[in-house]
Amino acid sequence: MTTDYSGWVKEHQEYLTKQSEMLQDVINRMASNSLMVKQVGLTVWSAIVGFGFQNKNPALFILAFIAFALFGLLDIYYLSLESYPC
Repeated sequence: MTTDYSGWVKEHQEYLTKQSEMLQDVINRMASNSLMVKQVGLTVWSAIVGFGFQNKNPALFILAFIAFALFGLLDIYYLSLESYPC
């Protein structure tokens, strides 16, 4: 028993197109958020490291590493949401 879905697809083509566009918009927005997290993380990391070099304070380098790790985890979270099946 085979089922032919071509008639159903032709009948609902507008709906399927809108669904695809909606999913693409969500993926683009999440990719944009992921890029923004990377940009902010790099900026924060650079500022803390630069301040650490200027003041010769090793505690700031540890803080920079912690900030880098937290922004990395946030980016991993966004990537996992993006690849999570609907």
